[in-house]
Amino acid sequence: MKPEAKPLAISDEAKVIVDLLKAENNQALVQLKEKAGLSGKKWDAAMKELAKQNLTKVVVEGDAKTVVLN
Repeated sequence: MKPEAKPLAISDEAKVIVDLLKAENNQALVQLKEKAGLSGKKWDAAMKELAKQNLTKVVVEGDAKTVVLN
């Protein structure tokens, strides 16, 4: 028997970021931050939370930084 999928135990701010990435993966970090509409402190906390749970990753290519779902 397959265990039930548990909903993500993350903050509301982190859920906003995940929802934006589900709609369109591989978004530029600057554009994603703008779309999320979070303050700097909340943005940093949410991104750290997602990285800690291995849900997102920031990919750096030259000067471009993009955020992707794992």
